[in-house]
Amino acid sequence: MSAHTELGVYETFEELFGRKTSLDELIADICKFQRNSLLWICAEIVSRVQLWARPALRNASNYQRYLIELFDETTSSRLLAGSQSTSPVRLLFHRRQIVLIAKLAAQHCQDGLDARLNRKNLGLLFLKANDLFDYGLLPGPTGDRHGKEEYMKIVTEMLAVNEGASPDIGSMFTRGHLMIARYAQELSSDPDYVDVAGEFEKTTGMSLLEFEALVFAVHARFGPKFSDQVVREPHLLPLRQADFGQTAVSPEKVDSFLRFFSASLDDIAEEVRKTDCGPNDATVFRKHPMVRDIGSRTVLQEGGGHLMIDNLFFLEKAQTGPYWIANSTHGDKLRRFWGAVFERYVNELLSRACSGTRAKFLPDPRPADDPKLQICDGLIATVDSVVLIEYKSSMFRADKKYSGDAAQLLEEIEKKLVRNKDRGIKKGVQQLAAAVELLFKGSNPQAIVPDIDWKNIKTVHLCVATLDSIGGTIGMSALLNTHLSENLDRSRYPSIDIPPLYCVDIATLERATGYFTSMALSEIFDQWRRLSPDLVASLSMVQLGQPAQNPWLQSEWGDIFRNIVKLLFPNADPEEVIARARQRA
Repeated sequence: MSAHTELGVYETFEELFGRKTSLDELIADICKFQRNSLLWICAEIVSRVQLWARPALRNASNYQRYLIELFDETTSSRLLAGSQSTSPVRLLFHRRQIVLIAKLAAQHCQDGLDARLNRKNLGLLFLKANDLFDYGLLPGPTGDRHGKEEYMKIVTEMLAVNEGASPDIGSMFTRGHLMIARYAQELSSDPDYVDVAGEFEKTTGMSLLEFEALVFAVHARFGPKFSDQVVREPHLLPLRQADFGQTAVSPEKVDSFLRFFSASLDDIAEEVRKTDCGPNDATVFRKHPMVRDIGSRTVLQEGGGHLMIDNLFFLEKAQTGPYWIANSTHGDKLRRFWGAVFERYVNELLSRACSGTRAKFLPDPRPADDPKLQICDGLIATVDSVVLIEYKSSMFRADKKYSGDAAQLLEEIEKKLVRNKDRGIKKGVQQLAAAVELLFKGSNPQAIVPDIDWKNIKTVHLCVATLDSIGGTIGMSALLNTHLSENLDRSRYPSIDIPPLYCVDIATLERATGYFTSMALSEIFDQWRRLSPDLVASLSMVQLGQPAQNPWLQSEWGDIFRNIVKLLFPNADPEEVIARARQRA
């Protein structure tokens, strides 16, 4: 599992020069450059370095070339030495940094130096940006990190760090496709049903498959080969409609596709001015991962094009974009429905992963004598333990996540994962506490859930799984466990052991299911506690062995890939394309 997680530190201006910069100082430096050309540099770094990939998979030679191009000899030598470090990995560039510089350039730059032709003046911008992401909330090396207030500070600091990590792209793509194309349709009789795919096609003129095919084509364009090609031929950097000429998709749909993912610099600047919540807020580029109509006398190209600022936001919007289109019309109805869709997906994920193993999975368990009452969303049982799981599809507000205000973020977390006080509704933590009480407070769990042999059950694990990546943030499990302790008196249940509450995001849970053939989820949780007894560490940091894939997700991704190839290139053999893709990987 930890093979998916590479911890590193970012080079900062403060560390190299002994003083911390300010946002105003960075803005003043950025304003020296012409706006389009600085956006070009941001997109160029992303593509040449392959910044969306895990550090071990990035283009090291292009990265080191930047350390020479962008700095004076003394600073360059120090950064080059740091680039060889492995404990920890030391990096200059990262996604939050690129987004911050792009936001500030869009908002504050006009005319000035051509950044492409004045590279030695650029390096300090990236170092200074790295000074601006922390809120100063983390305890020192000897400081106390225990208690709700301290855990909340850790979550506030680490949330955006977690969002900047590199996901498993195949699993992310597969999840989004299945939720929209399969499980939403399977729930068409639900009173809150929303035809998300239909709403998307009505708005954009593209079917979901056409949309996904174009997304895949664009992502494939920016692969490792392109990272070197664009060094030799920089004019290839912008994405243009002509790049889709060999596909079977009409120019009108390609135009709709490009407009869906992009915005002009003026529109981006206006959105940042109205809604931005600080250096860690990447919302504007989540909405518009490409900048369009980039063309000026200072940038050597023919006509305008689209610059990719963040490839992972591009892929993320491919999964969330149809949802947000439907949300603009259906609002609360869609949010209720999406909870049912997410539940259907996680149930399938866990059912497939547990099949043929020592574990037994029960979706939507309910008391035998009261089928209207749900115990929890999912239950996994082994010989001596059970895991009770609540799934949460809620999204968290940007102004709460990125303001650096720990109290505001705590209020948002409590509302969506503990209890909605305004509506008097139990959420995640309180639902799990109620499930324990239902099963064990003066009751015989065997009579309540007869499908499980309860006589040898000694341990009851409690887990919250979130669709939002916040669930995988360092400190999140420790924080939610303080709320569990307030809502569950473990001493009242002496016959069972109830460990601290575990919180995971769906991407981490997907990766964990790849190991289910060799270890149950309860055993994975045991390893997590051995690494981090207070569960401040996230599950993605736990060493579980060699990376393992969920075979069901792999199979579903293969089917999606084949359908994409058939649509884009009707005369191509999908199996040959897949074989070539595996060779490149």
